[in-house]
Amino acid sequence: MKRITILLLLVSSLVYSQKKRSTKVGSVTKEEVQMASYEKDTTANALVLYEHANTYLSERDNLDFKTDYYHRIKLFDRKSFHRATVKIRLYQKEKSKGIEAYSYNIEDGVVKKTKLVAKEIYKKQLDQNWKEVVFTIPNINKGTVIEYQYSVVTPYLSIDDWYFQSDIPKLESDFSISYLGNYKYNSRLIGFQKFSKNEQKVEKRCVNIPGVGYGNCANFYYGMQDVPAFKEEDYMLSKENFLSRISFDLISITNTDGRIKKYTQTWKDADMSIKDDFLDGQTSKKKFFFKNLPKPILEITNPLEKAEKIYQYIQNRFAWDGRYWTQKRINLKEVFEERNGSVDAINLSLYNSLKAANIESYIVMIATRNRGMPTRLYPITTDFNYVIVKAVVGNKTYFLDATDKFLPFGQIPLRSLNGEGRVLDFIKGSYWEEIQPAVKTSTKIRVNIAMDENVVFTGNISVEKKGYHAIDTRRDLSKMGEDDYLENLENTSVDYEIEDYKVQNLNNLNESLLETLKLESDEGAVSSDKILVNPFLFYRFSENPFKLKTRNYPVDFGYPTRYTYIISLKIPKEYKVTKKPETVGFKLPNNGGMFLLRVGEVKDGTITLNYRYQIKKRIFSTEEYHYLKEFLNKIIKIQASHIELEKI
Repeated sequence: MKRITILLLLVSSLVYSQKKRSTKVGSVTKEEVQMASYEKDTTANALVLYEHANTYLSERDNLDFKTDYYHRIKLFDRKSFHRATVKIRLYQKEKSKGIEAYSYNIEDGVVKKTKLVAKEIYKKQLDQNWKEVVFTIPNINKGTVIEYQYSVVTPYLSIDDWYFQSDIPKLESDFSISYLGNYKYNSRLIGFQKFSKNEQKVEKRCVNIPGVGYGNCANFYYGMQDVPAFKEEDYMLSKENFLSRISFDLISITNTDGRIKKYTQTWKDADMSIKDDFLDGQTSKKKFFFKNLPKPILEITNPLEKAEKIYQYIQNRFAWDGRYWTQKRINLKEVFEERNGSVDAINLSLYNSLKAANIESYIVMIATRNRGMPTRLYPITTDFNYVIVKAVVGNKTYFLDATDKFLPFGQIPLRSLNGEGRVLDFIKGSYWEEIQPAVKTSTKIRVNIAMDENVVFTGNISVEKKGYHAIDTRRDLSKMGEDDYLENLENTSVDYEIEDYKVQNLNNLNESLLETLKLESDEGAVSSDKILVNPFLFYRFSENPFKLKTRNYPVDFGYPTRYTYIISLKIPKEYKVTKKPETVGFKLPNNGGMFLLRVGEVKDGTITLNYRYQIKKRIFSTEEYHYLKEFLNKIIKIQASHIELEKI
């Protein structure tokens, strides 16, 4: 009882001063209700006028953390009406309090205020850990302003991230927090927006603790103004990497007797924790796999060939169940017998198999592209959600993932290309390493086509694909079947039908995928003396994926890529070329990419055109976005050009 009393005295003044910072309902103005649009983003269907979260220790709630939330939002049109339904997610012992909500509309020239009634607040259990409190603010129309507040009380020491940015613009967003000085948190700003408020203050001797002395308080106030809406676009990592927010991670708590309880580990401690707890001690099973791997594989003397055969054996033995790193107890012996499992189970089996064959190998922890990138400042094991294997053969590094039937040795799925991974070396010490595929990605296309006197085009195309282009095609053929695959290819062509199709190395994953197509045009003779022929038959850009005026986060293609295209068009003697595309070349800044088109003269009735398009790096900065966008616009314009033929 004495301990509780001391704690109450410790926080009494802190609670009082911090609680006053919470924002209360009743701040809506007539001008806000009359607002017709937001001049800085006229496309916005809603606008956050003001929002504030205030976190502090609550004396009335057994000194648990309490966060008071306040939101005021303008709804411009029907697309925003779903924002009037508010969902409060609560974990286990968390509880909500003080829900109060209103809508504001203009009726007969005056502001009408409609209150949410308590009976319209509902609770439901989502699963054994999560429940949800839901309410819908009444009387919603075009132009309505909604205003609501609520509090969440939590017995847990973790502090939820506060998002200053969302999918709608915000005029002002604030977050304040106060906690005892013996609590130590790491705070980090994520995203590209800047603070308009950033107050951090330690109040010395702010409270008197009887029998102990004076204690300190830590007070923080963060704010942003005129925050633009976050707009997603192609070729980006998870938006969690870029949405502007403040994040807190508990490091330690110092007790009154000076003892320190640590919550954030060193990387060395975290590596061992991952090995023993999260990987469930399944990294030392090489004896089992040595006994169960086919003996002919283990007897191979060439290390690279042996590693490849082990990879293929695990890849073909197991079926992936679709789960990533489960962070649950697994038994590799059971998984081996059942022949299916999660990413961690399959790739741990691969790791142990390689170790059994004396192949230098390591477990690598990563986060997939749909997750936020792990922070390197200090270990947060929950940042990781995926496990791959690093193998070193002949001083060359190969990253491996045996969950995908279409991946060749040394290639990992696109979902895993998210920057760096944590390589777990339990002897020399773990480290970060950039995850790169071993095989470069490219497509080379050779077209030979002829036009007869009836303006019927026939010809052949040979295609060679490597890297992810080959992987994607193998997967498409497997999932879609050859007929649907060819139909989809015809839909992207310029008035041609595929008469015959052959594919080589479909199942030989370590070789280039080779396709041969026989083509014929859809139509015959035309009445006009002039004919326009688009020489770019397949693999054209249909539209530019980059449409934003500005993009506040980088473009991430995942990997560099290269296309080479050569076409030879034979023309009947009754026609001549009167117009053709011009030879042209241009590059991206910072050696980011290039495009080169060469157009030859007619020789022996044949005109040859070839181009090379190359993206030379994976990531383009926000400053490079405009150049990349214009680069693709130029290519699209070129691919829409024609060779003009005229009858002699």
